[in-house]
Amino acid sequence: MPPNGESIAMVVKRVGEFLDELLPFVKENKLNVAIACSGNSIRGIRKRFENLTDEETAAVETPLGQDYAAYRVEPGQTRN
Repeated sequence: MPPNGESIAMVVKRVGEFLDELLPFVKENKLNVAIACSGNSIRGIRKRFENLTDEETAAVETPLGQDYAAYRVEPGQTRN
């Protein structure tokens, strides 16, 4: 981890907290949302929507400019 930087675990936690706030709002207001991110933030999003373990999340490789994923969350659907 670089000085004053974040570990993968810290980023995954931060992204998870963001999604915890965002998803109920999106569902309640029936919105479509696009999220642009890179690197470890992608790991956090993939962990949530693909139900990855910590080990699987740490192993996710995200080649620069080559990762794209789309997830659809239906009303009433929850993600761990």
